[in-house]
Amino acid sequence: MNIYKKLQNVTVELQNSPLKKSGQNKFAGFKYFELTDFLPTVNQLFDKHGLNGLVSYDKEHAHLIITNTEKPDEQVVVKSPMVVIDMKGANEIQALGAVETYQRRYLYMAALGIVENDVVDAQEMVTKEPKSTKSQHERILSGDLERIEKALDYYKVNSVEELTVSQASKIIDQFEK
Repeated sequence: MNIYKKLQNVTVELQNSPLKKSGQNKFAGFKYFELTDFLPTVNQLFDKHGLNGLVSYDKEHAHLIITNTEKPDEQVVVKSPMVVIDMKGANEIQALGAVETYQRRYLYMAALGIVENDVVDAQEMVTKEPKSTKSQHERILSGDLERIEKALDYYKVNSVEELTVSQASKIIDQFEK
């Protein structure tokens, strides 16, 4: 059996498996698949159908290489561009681990047709407040440095440019009292 038929068999069997989403985005109000929700089943199905999945990373892409174990020259490669994320409170290796985990999850989801809610649509339902204005930045930055640092810490941002309009307004109001 060729690799494409094997992958199709795995995909169909996976879709008929009772997978449950354990991840939850409380901010946007939706559930999502974590690796542990589907990878054990995928591994069993790959073993049953003679497939092997290997994830690798380089500076530009993450790759999922699916190989037909009976004909190792037959491979399907799924790739995704690598990104850098800035996770507050995480060191570089923790941020890298987060990126690799996300990439691994999305590679398998793409290869095997694992579907979820449309995250973009779900997030659009949440109103996103605009960023603070240059005028607000100037008013805040004219204040006492210690108060500015406390305000930024309070809102968990690194600079005035990261503040929303309402956060900046509240800081300005406090400074002017």
